Amino acid sequence: MEKPLHLKNLIIECYTDVRKSASDSNSQVGAFHELDNAKELADSERLNVYDQTGKLIYSSGSASQAPVSSPDPSPVPANKNNTSYTGASVVDYLNLSSNSHLGDSSLANRKKLAVEYKIVSSESQFSGTGKQNTDLLNALRGGSKPVSTPAPKPAVKSIDQLAQEVIDGKHGTGDARRKLLGSQYNVVQARVNQILSGSTANASAPKKSISQMATEVLRGDHGDGHKNRRESLGISQSEYEKVRAEVNRRA
Repeated sequence: MEKPLHLKNLIIECYTDVRKSASDSNSQVGAFHELDNAKELADSERLNVYDQTGKLIYSSGSASQAPVSSPDPSPVPANKNNTSYTGASVVDYLNLSSNSHLGDSSLANRKKLAVEYKIVSSESQFSGTGKQNTDLLNALRGGSKPVSTPAPKPAVKSIDQLAQEVIDGKHGTGDARRKLLGSQYNVVQARVNQILSGSTANASAPKKSISQMATEVLRGDHGDGHKNRRESLGISQSEYEKVRAEVNRRA
């Protein structure tokens, strides 16, 4: 006799077991041999139709789908390199049949492996010295290719440090100095001027009167734009507002 189709929210058991869920026998509603009959009830009750294996073969469109279990995550590939070797020769290690995927033990191949496993940065740097061979053996036996660590960023220098370097001639002159110092050029140059004039004031403190600085701004000594002018003067925002007010008063 033909086996019935099963109808329920999750799984409908054989023959009379038509349930909301496989484990809820109290919710049983029915079972069918004919698919059309099962579809009709599914539409009226907002259910799904499943076969005996639990495979969805019809959905009413408004029924809740059975949750689909996520597949197990792919296992992390095991280390294919031989880990049981206890000798001290990378040549012998590479000659093991279990390490055939690594290539032969020739110097040319060891150079490639040394770069791949970060022993050296280029093949020309690997000459097969005792230390290089030992480092390569340890890396291969470990199996994982080391991740290169980015070089640390250089420390940010203070305005006083940069100003002293300018005085020492480390940043050239004119456009070359401006290019090297970039956006810090104006404030560093202002500090250089302070140091060379004998001022011990901090780079953010004014060494001239408001009137003197306003005159320089009007002459164009400090360029255009409020940010550039303030940095060139080497003063705080509050002091610059005073200079700006004096400039506007004279204009």
